[in-house]
Amino acid sequence: MFISFSLDGVAFALESLVGNCVGQKKQRRLRLYITQGIKMGLAFALGYAAFYVLTVDAIVWLLTDIESLKSGITGYYIWIYLLPLRVF
Repeated sequence: MFISFSLDGVAFALESLVGNCVGQKKQRRLRLYITQGIKMGLAFALGYAAFYVLTVDAIVWLLTDIESLKSGITGYYIWIYLLPLRVF
């Protein structure tokens, strides 16, 4: 949900700003908003991916106390790491 909220926040803000620029025919500002939006979205995605790489064990430990589940999920860690990048 954190990924969704942060990336959707960037997207909603950009939709308003880009729509305004299109309506006013401001091409330079339009390109600026689009490039900055891409940079912000990528920064959020990379930040969340790094956060998951650093804290995945703690997150799993907080979500369950079933040992077989904890040990079985380790094979899926790569998908947890890549999830924020896929959303971007």
